[in-house]
Amino acid sequence: PPPAQAVLFEDDFERGLSPAWQVVSGNPIVVNGMLSADKDTWLLVGDTGWSNYEVLFEADAADCWFSWSENALAVYVQDLDDMVAIKWADCESYWYTVRNGSWKEVPNSEFGPGYEMLSLRILARDGQFAVYVDGLKMTSFFDASFSGGRIALMIAKNTLIDNFVVRETE
Repeated sequence: PPPAQAVLFEDDFERGLSPAWQVVSGNPIVVNGMLSADKDTWLLVGDTGWSNYEVLFEADAADCWFSWSENALAVYVQDLDDMVAIKWADCESYWYTVRNGSWKEVPNSEFGPGYEMLSLRILARDGQFAVYVDGLKMTSFFDASFSGGRIALMIAKNTLIDNFVVRETE
């Protein structure tokens, strides 16, 4: 069997929001053991020295299209102006590289995640970034200019997040 992966962070929201989260903006709300918000909310967690990790969580986006609302999970975050992020809603999703506050869409990275509560896995390892939904690889790309950092989560109003785990990868 493969070696166990070290857990860097986890929050199941059963006892509220872990104090390890840093609220950057908005208003995180924990309802029935799940994270939600009443307006767009940015949270940070982790260490700028983190590299080669995966983020696993369950999510139910509030809306279908970005024109209604969007969520984002960013990896290799040095600050909210420099990171790699996946934005998603039920019907659309794209990777972005963010440099000096400018969000640039990664070509050919679009996919439709789906509806209801989904299991998401975001991989950030040695410049390789990938998204898995319910165990299926949906999109990936390579960019060696990002080497590590924290994790940022932007949750839209009425989106639900549960069982958030960050694990080291080899």
